Amino acid sequence: MKLTISLRRAAAAAALILASCQVAPAVHLLNMSGHDVQVRVLDEETPLPDGQEIEIEYPYPANGGMSIRYGECVLSYMPPDLPPPPSEFMRYRALRPHLNARLDRDWSIVVLEPLKEATAAPPIEEQPDGFPLTPERSGVCE
Repeated sequence: MKLTISLRRAAAAAALILASCQVAPAVHLLNMSGHDVQVRVLDEETPLPDGQEIEIEYPYPANGGMSIRYGECVLSYMPPDLPPPPSEFMRYRALRPHLNARLDRDWSIVVLEPLKEATAAPPIEEQPDGFPLTPERSGVCE
């Protein structure tokens, strides 16, 4: 009897903790820029070939934002007031929110519909606050 009550209390406490924590969303970034690029978030650089997608951390300014490099061009995406995306643009997997986004040919990043696969998702007509993201450029950019 005591074990059952303890397990119920532990489960309720765990649910309360999970509900009160705000988990940073993952971003599924689809590269449609026409270039193979390197994506840097949280001091980790990941290759992203054109037409492919990767999962990265949401580029909060406190995390250093995000940069994309191709050749000698560096594109910095570090809006100082980038809010978390609203929940209606998210899909959830393993209790973590996921956001679909696309890097376009003009180097802007747009939010896509929250379908299972970013490659099949169309852009959202009315973008959430802070989007589309536009970069600051440095180096030799086309």
